[in-house]
Amino acid sequence: MKIEMQDPARGPHADASLMPAWGRETCGIDTMEPPLLHFALVDAHWDPETAALCYEKKLTCYARFGIAAASVPIAENIGDGLLHLVTATDPASGEIVGGVSIYRRGPSCRLPVELALGGEESMASEIATWRGRNVVELSGLWTEDAWRKTGLSEQLMLVAFAATHVLKAEMIIGFGHHHVLDFYATVGLAPDLSFGQFVYPNARYVATVVRGDPVRFSTLPPRHRQTVATFAHALSHRQTVTWAAARRRSQPGP
Repeated sequence: MKIEMQDPARGPHADASLMPAWGRETCGIDTMEPPLLHFALVDAHWDPETAALCYEKKLTCYARFGIAAASVPIAENIGDGLLHLVTATDPASGEIVGGVSIYRRGPSCRLPVELALGGEESMASEIATWRGRNVVELSGLWTEDAWRKTGLSEQLMLVAFAATHVLKAEMIIGFGHHHVLDFYATVGLAPDLSFGQFVYPNARYVATVVRGDPVRFSTLPPRHRQTVATFAHALSHRQTVTWAAARRRSQPGP
């Protein structure tokens, strides 16, 4: 099932009047310019075609930076609710231009962080506490070159954070390399140094475990908490979440 974040009977922003002005602006409501991107929440079990397309696009994106090996393959016959994707679609072209994956831990489905760091002694006792809990991981963020440095990566992560709340996750866990930890902190994934740091996947990278609070949003910077709450409200009511970039690059670049 692909959840288009929209209430078809009442229009895409049926409860817009309940949102504060900043929320309407963030979601592309009451703005002079039409929204540039639409965000959707997809269950990979029910929409494997979209999941496969996003995986190929992610591989292409990661290959440009020599990190294709860091992409987690999509398991065959993945269970219902074990993998969701937040996608960003350009309505002008109909093309998906960015995405991020939400992995949920299951009895036979380990999270990417477990696959990468589960053999580390400091992680073993932590992983044992996840049994029976709704623990998720945000992973596999990617955007098309034309949308780099527009703020899309941040918006994707904030919408994904809101999605974990809607999916009733108890905790977000994950890991990040040293060069992205500052960015992760801005989207609610706080480093947890109590586990130490790990050389992964090779000596060029130092990985640190990160955590997020999808229940109370305590790990989010205060400036983003209301924004994520607005996104969660839209997702739970199947309203369209839209976003207009502050600026777009005309040429690909770092």
